Amino acid sequence: MIDKLLGLVQEFAGSSVINNPQVPDAKNNVAIKSIADGVLGGLKQQAAGDGFGNIIGMLTNGGNVSSAVSKSVQTSVVESLIAKAGLNSGVAKSIAGQIVPSILSSLSHKSADKSNSHFDIGDILHSLTDGKSAGLNVQSLIDSGVGNGDGKLDLNDVISFLGKTQSGSKTKTGSQSGGGLLGTLGGLLGG
Repeated sequence: MIDKLLGLVQEFAGSSVINNPQVPDAKNNVAIKSIADGVLGGLKQQAAGDGFGNIIGMLTNGGNVSSAVSKSVQTSVVESLIAKAGLNSGVAKSIAGQIVPSILSSLSHKSADKSNSHFDIGDILHSLTDGKSAGLNVQSLIDSGVGNGDGKLDLNDVISFLGKTQSGSKTKTGSQSGGGLLGTLGGLLGG
């Protein structure tokens, strides 16, 4: 995942990093790596917290990035640029404000594109959740018609779909089964 993010950062680093007179040439590579680390860290924070639905939405809706995700990632990038590249706060905030929206939008478009196997939604979620999303096939859910007709896939759509598919799936004791996708989703959300 970090290699894919590095590629995206390099794609958009021109004016905000490489041609930025406030970033010494000797620090360009460190700054690019710091941005990629910050993007990954911010996305992981969102996936681990209450932003998991926003992450799913971003990865499936081709360009729709919530402000909560963008702000979280920008904060993480600023912290990374300060700590790892030694940039001052003002420069770091300026860079993050310029580059993060482009990176997230590109990631969103590429992951929503079914023909782009390099940005597979399942692989991305697997990386962001440290493997806890194993078994959750988001693309299959989309292909199955998950959603409430509002044009976006979010956590409420997934929960609704999983609840419908799990109803009637009882164990021998008559209790609801906690396995499968619903169990996986519960594990992701701490349930």
